[in-house]
Amino acid sequence: MTTWYRVAEFQLVSLKQIAEFTLLQTPRYQGTDTVHLVVPGELLQQPLAFRRPVVVYSSRHNPGARAVVSELQSRFHGISITEELNVQLRKSRLTFGVVPSLYRPSTSAQPASNGCCSQLGAAPNVKVQANGQRGAKASHFLLYLNVDTFVDEGGTQLAEELRKALAVQLPIVMAHESDPDRGGCEFSRFFCTTPEDLINDGLYKTLAVSLYAGEKHRAVGRALIAKAMGAVAVKRSSTESKFWKSSSQDSVQHLNKPQREARMLPVRL
Repeated sequence: MTTWYRVAEFQLVSLKQIAEFTLLQTPRYQGTDTVHLVVPGELLQQPLAFRRPVVVYSSRHNPGARAVVSELQSRFHGISITEELNVQLRKSRLTFGVVPSLYRPSTSAQPASNGCCSQLGAAPNVKVQANGQRGAKASHFLLYLNVDTFVDEGGTQLAEELRKALAVQLPIVMAHESDPDRGGCEFSRFFCTTPEDLINDGLYKTLAVSLYAGEKHRAVGRALIAKAMGAVAVKRSSTESKFWKSSSQDSVQHLNKPQREARMLPVRL
């Protein structure tokens, strides 16, 4: 069984799974366990790389975030991780007493009050240090959204870190865990547990990347997260292209005729 999702890259994986299942039911592929289908230009066939090093902030108050970064590191070169946010505002931003609204002491910094059961109490006031530093050392803030996000005291600390990141415009990349076995939950939950000031300040204006169950769908999620952090598709060198072509041909030679035809023929859906 495969699941249909609303994002095109995930839909392609589902379509390939449907096509593979259909082919395996035909007499021509009787006795075959798998049929390798390739769609020209599909995301998982693109070699992704970063043009510059990526330093991802993983909050110790965000359960599971470090494991997701480790997943990315195991599949993409150029990603490092830090647990030190170290964000500070420039002097110029405070010269005329202009303090970002995210940092103003306010009693309105409460969890969303839309009829949901809130997880967090009032957010503590955040002290802003003004100096001449250029901001955060991290290049991206990974926010991992699962059933344990924004819960208890750790959730309060995570919310405070997000206010700092938003104030200095540190890119926040959100990964939404959608696998129930990994603590996945409906996204609507976060409109109940997230402090209202973060929602109002646009935390969720950018779509979160879903991490679905199933390795192929999850692989697409990882690739989309990498692209959100700046990864781009790069052309293979002539040597790499020849090696890839040779390896593909070698693997095809060991397949029977029906498998060879399915392996070598791109699927156009």
